[in-house]
Amino acid sequence: MLASRSKVVRVSTQFQATCGERGRAHTYDRQPIVDRSRPLTAYDWELFDNAQLILADLDGCLISGSTVLAGVDELFARYRHKLAVVSNNSEDIGVTLSARLAGLGLALPAEHAFLAGERAVRQLAHEKPQTSVVIYGSQTLKQFAVSCDLAVCRADENPQHVLLARDTTFTFTDLADMMALVTAGTPVWVTNPDPSHPRPDGVPVPETGALWAAVASATGTTPERIIGKPAPLLLTRALEQFEVSAADAVMIGDTAATDGAAAAAAAIRFMHVDQRHSTNR
Repeated sequence: MLASRSKVVRVSTQFQATCGERGRAHTYDRQPIVDRSRPLTAYDWELFDNAQLILADLDGCLISGSTVLAGVDELFARYRHKLAVVSNNSEDIGVTLSARLAGLGLALPAEHAFLAGERAVRQLAHEKPQTSVVIYGSQTLKQFAVSCDLAVCRADENPQHVLLARDTTFTFTDLADMMALVTAGTPVWVTNPDPSHPRPDGVPVPETGALWAAVASATGTTPERIIGKPAPLLLTRALEQFEVSAADAVMIGDTAATDGAAAAAAAIRFMHVDQRHSTNR
């Protein structure tokens, strides 16, 4: 049973980050239009009917690990033509995420995925063509960087840039090498600021932001660029690709501090979902 039209309330979110497009520090403190937190199935789906573009976070919103969360099957069935994933995922690119979701029974075209890691590589390749870069991240991201004509190298090969993403093989040696590069003035791009994301059982798993925090605590530096939410870059890229105005889009997410703040910065209505206690597929 679908719920009645939800009441709109306003919440304040504030997050200090480096803008994905200009590299300046911004505080994302606009007052977003937010529907109070509830499971996805508790929303009036007329809200989605009326939107020309539905942007959705991934982990904790659509899926949790390999579990498809409540209401998501119906969301994809009804709106796949105007549904896009906007995620701070920095391990996948659109093609690999599309394949992973297909394995869960969710059809998402690769071009409907706007991911922090992939966007960071694209942005770096656009602004600094053929620059040399050491990438702390997945093999998928490194291979994608090579396909974008970036010169992926080792830390001891005097890279012109450092790109930090979620790296499950990150070691103490990597930390020491990265600190040395940062101390020497090598500019660092960080895919996303998240310190963690939850496992299906709620236990936090380290994310890109936790790795950067270790570097920053020892060097006192800030990255030249942070690409992912709460910066609005991923959302504005989606609007441009779909040729939809912010007023005609909605953003679904489970975290006000990142999803909500990014939506506010892009002037997009934010629908806050709480999927923790919903019945999953």
